[in-house]
Amino acid sequence: MICKSKLDASEYSRVRDSVEKLAMVGQQAGFTVQQMIDLLNSGVTVDTLLDLFVWRIDAMTRDLKDVTI
Repeated sequence: MICKSKLDASEYSRVRDSVEKLAMVGQQAGFTVQQMIDLLNSGVTVDTLLDLFVWRIDAMTRDLKDVTI
């Protein structure tokens, strides 16, 4: 956990904004915030988490293209 007292206001704001964006993209990819936390706590890196988001979003996009009306 990042200790707010060790960051200046600008740094804290950038970290907070980045985490919020990460959570939003993860949710768009179908992950809950708790699932993302669990993955990170289990040792998955942020880079790998981002790769999972891309993989899931690509899969959802492909699935939508395969739907015929």
